[in-house]
Amino acid sequence: MNTTEMIQLEANSLASSPGRLPKRERIRPRTHGALLALLLLLAHARCGSGPFLGPGTGGGTPLPPAIAPPTIDRFTAHANQVPRGSRATFIAHAYGAGINLTVDPGIGTVSYQWPFQSGPIDADTTFTLTVSGSDGPAVQKSLTIHPVTTTRGFESLDLATIGGAFLQTTPLMDGSVLVTGGDSMAGGTGASAAAQLIEVASQSIRSTGNMIHPRRSHIATLLADGRVLVAGGNSAEWNATAYRSAELFDPNAGTFLATGDMTTARGGSNLRAVRLATGEVLLVGGNADSIIPTAELYDPANGTFRPVGAPNYRHEGFSLTLLRDGQVLLVGAEDAWANVPTPAELFDPVLRTFIPTARPITFHSWHTATQLPDGTILLAGGGQFKNNTEVAPTTSAECYDPVARTFRSTGDLIATRKNHGAALLSDGRVLIAGGSSFVGPMELAEIYTPAVGTFVLTGSLASPRGNPVLVALSQGQVLVLGSSGISFPLFPNQAPSSQVECFR
Repeated sequence: MNTTEMIQLEANSLASSPGRLPKRERIRPRTHGALLALLLLLAHARCGSGPFLGPGTGGGTPLPPAIAPPTIDRFTAHANQVPRGSRATFIAHAYGAGINLTVDPGIGTVSYQWPFQSGPIDADTTFTLTVSGSDGPAVQKSLTIHPVTTTRGFESLDLATIGGAFLQTTPLMDGSVLVTGGDSMAGGTGASAAAQLIEVASQSIRSTGNMIHPRRSHIATLLADGRVLVAGGNSAEWNATAYRSAELFDPNAGTFLATGDMTTARGGSNLRAVRLATGEVLLVGGNADSIIPTAELYDPANGTFRPVGAPNYRHEGFSLTLLRDGQVLLVGAEDAWANVPTPAELFDPVLRTFIPTARPITFHSWHTATQLPDGTILLAGGGQFKNNTEVAPTTSAECYDPVARTFRSTGDLIATRKNHGAALLSDGRVLIAGGSSFVGPMELAEIYTPAVGTFVLTGSLASPRGNPVLVALSQGQVLVLGSSGISFPLFPNQAPSSQVECFR
């Protein structure tokens, strides 16, 4: 009996007993379907037209492998502008069999998915990526980079700070800057208990007492009486238990003393704090990235914490900004599946709870929020939260009007970025520096002018910095400290930075 006859016999058997399956099917109902599928596959193969066997061979000659022609998925730079005389940093994603990537002019062969740089750019220059391979014609994509003349820049100060990543800075009332914790520069993954005072005018560091506990990813908030509340954080980079403990820095004595414990352990990059008009400190998040953040208040009068109403939504990479009416604006992005941005929320210090307000125009997670001289809040960069480790950076920016409680569009950033720093300058403009784009950590900086609602490029940092800390000084300068480590081979010696730069 050939294969076709066997299939016909099975079909006749089923047709002869409508409403009643053969006995073997009642016993093992899955067997019949599997046998029939196998018979059909064999018959298809004997006809020489199956998808797994060569045509007309009858012996099952495999088809040749699928063709994989060269394809360019992405060829991008931090931005299409650089300060005149600076280098542009690119990244290329391409696919195909046996591909080779080259970039002209002047760069040559590059590696897939690793950043690479041009030489200094003094005139408009078009760079062309060519991807060639063994299974098809070469493909190309071009980018034009424009040099921009800048008037202000960064100067490296002749001093070093403690741990470069996940530290905290607090401007004190005497004009110095307290630097606490961060990664231990000796080990790189453990936290530091060290604290230092930076004297900007003399470009020097004053020693001070160490914290009671080593801390990274903590909060350090200036109180109305000049002391500093240091709370939460953890002792190591991965799988570290967050602290409930808190301590106070006394600038007169230069020492840290224990204060009351928080109601829950808090630490990590999703922890924020802001001092209210009442003098109390509002702490939000840091309890777990996967749940709605909780909140509590610290009362400096009696040194105790107490819980308050939690936000209504999960907010990843959120910002907290004290408004002039005493409320606190919280902006963040909830999850990857939302079709519209997560509503912003307002913390009411009287009701001690969060109330949803308007939705931002676009998604902002790991962005910056800066209060402008007129009281509006500039939200810059960040993006939509994709999963536990990824946010797609954007150039989007918008302003929140605390009177109308609405968001409005403003000009876009020059560079796509997230995890950057921002500081209000003495002339009312906003400095944006560092952060990461699709290319990786960056050194580019730009300035936002509220009167015209646009960003322009300014001088570059000495080295790329992810998660930098920007500190606005009363003299109109801005200190730049810290960064997370950079793993790209383009920057082989770039550990978490201990260098301090000053924007003048």
